[in-house]
Amino acid sequence: MASVVVLVLASPGCPGEPGTGGEAGGKEESPLPEIDADGLVVTVRPVPPLSASGAVNVETTVRNPTDATRTFCDYHTPFEGIQNIIFEVHDADGNDVPYGGIMGSRIAPGPDAFIALEPGASRSVTVDISGDYELPVGSYTVAFKGGLVSGLPDSEAVSIEVGP
Repeated sequence: MASVVVLVLASPGCPGEPGTGGEAGGKEESPLPEIDADGLVVTVRPVPPLSASGAVNVETTVRNPTDATRTFCDYHTPFEGIQNIIFEVHDADGNDVPYGGIMGSRIAPGPDAFIALEPGASRSVTVDISGDYELPVGSYTVAFKGGLVSGLPDSEAVSIEVGP
């Protein structure tokens, strides 16, 4: 299993996160979008083939079933890659599979860190979780963990089968 690397670059968080205000270093910055992820739905699905000797790809989709444009921050989501504990992974016995990837923090986000979804729109990204979780052959459940940084809700857990 990979060792955990902690990368800290001083992150006051995304605007819309309590206590952040969207300022960095006391300077007033240009207005950034506010997080408004109410009603967004996050799903995760396996992308076969899933192999203990290769990739274990999962696709995360954020869907906007509401009648208004909704915005979320891509920090701590698969849309920026895996830079923190953003997935909850359990083995067939319900035991946590420990996260072994980097723990990244960043400076305040710029405008390009926000994703706006129009009503009825969705956005998906596929990531390989095998570099961050030790996944030998077996059965697992995987769920996305949302939070204050992104504004996204958690997903439902899905079952995956990792083959040789």
